[in-house]
Amino acid sequence: MSKQRRAGNIHAASQLNDLLQSVTNNTPATCTILKAFTSWFYLVNLAEVRQRVRILRKRLMDAELSGKAMDETILDAMRPLRDQGKNPAQIQTLLNNLFISPVFTAHPTESQRRTILEILRTIDELLETLDRKDLLPSERVRTTEQIHDQIILLWQSDETRSRKPTVMDEVRNNGTYWFEHTLFQVVPDIYNQLEDALVDCWPGHDFHVPVFLRYGSWIGGDRDGNPFVTNEVTENALREQKEIILKQYNIITDRLIPLHSAPG
Repeated sequence: MSKQRRAGNIHAASQLNDLLQSVTNNTPATCTILKAFTSWFYLVNLAEVRQRVRILRKRLMDAELSGKAMDETILDAMRPLRDQGKNPAQIQTLLNNLFISPVFTAHPTESQRRTILEILRTIDELLETLDRKDLLPSERVRTTEQIHDQIILLWQSDETRSRKPTVMDEVRNNGTYWFEHTLFQVVPDIYNQLEDALVDCWPGHDFHVPVFLRYGSWIGGDRDGNPFVTNEVTENALREQKEIILKQYNIITDRLIPLHSAPG
C-alpha cells in the first residue's frame, strides 16, 4: 500500500492509515511485523553487498587481464606519481610522513547483539560459497539449506537485549568484533597492495614501508558525559582489545605449526 500511495493511488493512503491503526493497536502483530521487516532488510543488505563484491571482483579481473590499474586502488594512485616523474627518494619521504588513523566512534544505541552479527556473518559466508563455480549440485542444495537454517535463527533471535547494554557490550559488538572478523585480515592486505604497487612503479628499488595505519576507538574511553565510562571501564576496554589481538595472533601461529611431526 505504501508503494501504491507513492505511485499516486489516491485510495491507498486512507487504506494504509486504517491498516496501520489496526496493527498498532495489536502489540504482538506490531512486534511481528517489525521483526519481519528488520530481518528482511538485513537479508536484502547482505544480498546487495554480495552483488557489489561480484561487480568489484569482475572489475578487478578485467583490470588485471588488461594490465591496467583498477580505479580507486593503491596502484591507481601510485602510477600517476610515477608518470609525474616522482623518484624513489620522494616516494620514500611521502611514506615516512604518511599517517592514517580511522577512529571508531561511540554509539551505544546502535550496538547490535553479537548473536545477530554472527548470524549475518555466517549467511554472508554461505552466500560467498554459492558463488563458487566448482560447487557440486548437492553442495549447492546443502548450502542453500544452511542459509535457510540461519534465516530461521535470525527470525528466532531477539534484536534487543533483555537488559540495558553496557559500555563493554558496545566495546565487544561495535569495536573488537570488527577487528576480529574484518580488519585483522584486511590491514595486512593493504600493506601488501602498497608494496606490490611500489614494485610495479619503481622496480628494483627497496622501499621501507613504515607502520602508517593505526586504528583508534572512542568506545570505552570517551569522556563526553557518559557516566558509565569510568577509568575501570576504559582499562577493561584496553584489555579486551589486547586479548582479541593476541587471540588472532595465536590462531595465525597455530596455522604455521605442522599437523604432524616430521618423521625421524
